Amino acid sequence: MGKEVVKKQLELLKFRNTNPAFGFDAKLDIQRNGKVMTFTWENGGNKAQLIANFEDYSFEIR
Repeated sequence: MGKEVVKKQLELLKFRNTNPAFGFDAKLDIQRNGKVMTFTWENGGNKAQLIANFEDYSFEIR
């Protein structure tokens, strides 16, 4: 549990479980631009995004 990768995974789980953008009736929109995909969850005025680059395996969470 003390490893950095595990700490990051727990952070993501907490974000997913506490952010209202992921509510029961959330809307998921998926866009693709070349090798970059953007996943956008929206619910009740709240928004969360995952921008994933499948070429260099980088990502950003907003």
